[in-house]
Amino acid sequence: AEEPLAELIKILDDNPDLVVEIGSHTDARGSNRYNENLSRRRAKSVVKYLVGRGIPDNRLVYQGYGETQPTNECVNEVPCDEEKHQRNRRTEFRVIGLVDGTRFNCDYNQIDINEKSVAPIYIKVDPCTNCPF
Repeated sequence: AEEPLAELIKILDDNPDLVVEIGSHTDARGSNRYNENLSRRRAKSVVKYLVGRGIPDNRLVYQGYGETQPTNECVNEVPCDEEKHQRNRRTEFRVIGLVDGTRFNCDYNQIDINEKSVAPIYIKVDPCTNCPF
């Protein structure tokens, strides 16, 4: 995960007014409560890493989503291979506002991984119309 984190650090360094949510997700194996706690710990560890690299903590918000937002059909009681489970274990970065308190209300749509795309799987499409960038 060092490459995406290095890219995020560069974006945050180049845009010192942005506030970013670090949202972590799990696969559906394990209990809902366990997965919620696990995803929260994962997101919090990313924030700790970023703060350790010089990003002020007031620019970072963490959120654990557990297994509530799968990227595929791998939900409770559905048999899936390890690769499909791995796609649901992820951390996403989302610009949510500015340090002055401005908040954005944007819908983020996951890229359809069945479509041919040159974008890496972790890139999201942002149809935000009131974002300053």
